Amino acid sequence: MDHLARIRWDEKRKPLFITLTYPVEKVPSFKDSYRDLVKWAQMCERKWPGFCAIWKKEVQPQTGNPHFHLIVWGVMYMSARAWVPVFWHRAVGSGLQKHKDAGTNILQITSSRHFLRYMCKYVSKPQSLPAGESPGRWWGKLRPEFIPFVKAERLVVTEEQYYLLCRAFRKWNEKKLYKSMVKTVRKVRGRARKRKIRKKYRKIGRMTGRFLVDPSTEVLRLYECISGDSVPF
Repeated sequence: MDHLARIRWDEKRKPLFITLTYPVEKVPSFKDSYRDLVKWAQMCERKWPGFCAIWKKEVQPQTGNPHFHLIVWGVMYMSARAWVPVFWHRAVGSGLQKHKDAGTNILQITSSRHFLRYMCKYVSKPQSLPAGESPGRWWGKLRPEFIPFVKAERLVVTEEQYYLLCRAFRKWNEKKLYKSMVKTVRKVRGRARKRKIRKKYRKIGRMTGRFLVDPSTEVLRLYECISGDSVPF
């Protein structure tokens, strides 16, 4: 989750969301599945020099079969549609045409909100392992030097400024939650349901420990207003 929060969203370089699955006829061990992923990544590197990715392993609850979800950069959508199934079919070595046709799923992520929603959904899923099976790594990076990470910047504040910032962020959260609640309540009929929605939003406001502000704009603006210090970037 920390690595996902550090990724820079670029409208000109939108990533792809790729899923790699196995056929029922050939289900490998967790160790062999990682080898298949490495083989597939090597083929992608030779085809696309700018290829890089973050992968997450998942286990199907019904069968216990492993599969992978990846966020991939450096690959065009149409090129990925043509070559990703071929490379995965070769890496697995199943020899089945149906696996080549339906063993992969490729989606183009159109917004940063969808990007975070996709990965947070799969990262936070609880996993159940078969008995006696060692899962190995659950996630990893492929060619991390090409992944568009943002360089971290540290802002130093005094204790008084810290509490002022927390208060400003809390008020900002309450304002955003209130606007969202009003939009939701307007679409709902019935006093009882509206009462439940208001109660739910009040609970979210009390329990939330995260800031809903956009770090790239509001955090720096509030910091400059409270501390009087101009941020060099």
